[in-house]
Amino acid sequence: MITLLIPLFGWLSDRIGRKRIAFMTLIAIVVGFWPVFLLFEQPTMLTVLGAQLAFAVIVAAQQGINPAFLAEQFQHPQSRLTAFSLSFSLAYALSLAAPLRPWRHCSCISPATTSRLRST
Repeated sequence: MITLLIPLFGWLSDRIGRKRIAFMTLIAIVVGFWPVFLLFEQPTMLTVLGAQLAFAVIVAAQQGINPAFLAEQFQHPQSRLTAFSLSFSLAYALSLAAPLRPWRHCSCISPATTSRLRST
C-alpha cells in the first residue's frame, strides 16, 4: 500500500506544494494519533486493518515528499550530499538512544503492552 501511495503523494506535492502536504501530514499525525491507536486495541481484525491503512497513508504522504523536500532544504549542490549524510547520520545516532528509555515506567502505553514488555 505504501509503495503505491508514495509516488501519488510525490505527484500531488508537485501540484499543490510540499509544504502543504507536510502540514497536512503533521495535522493527520496530531489529530489521528490517539484514535488510530485505540483502533489497535479493538478485538476485530477489520479495525486493526483500518488502523494499519490509516498509518500507511500518513507514512506514504510523508515519504512521498521527503526526497524533494530535503533537496530543497540544501540549496548548494556542492554541499548537498554532505548535508544529507550528516543529517541522516545524526538522526540515526540519536535514535540509537531510544532503547535506553525505560518503557515499563511509561503510563501512556496500555497495560497489556506494558506487561508484554516487562516479560521480555
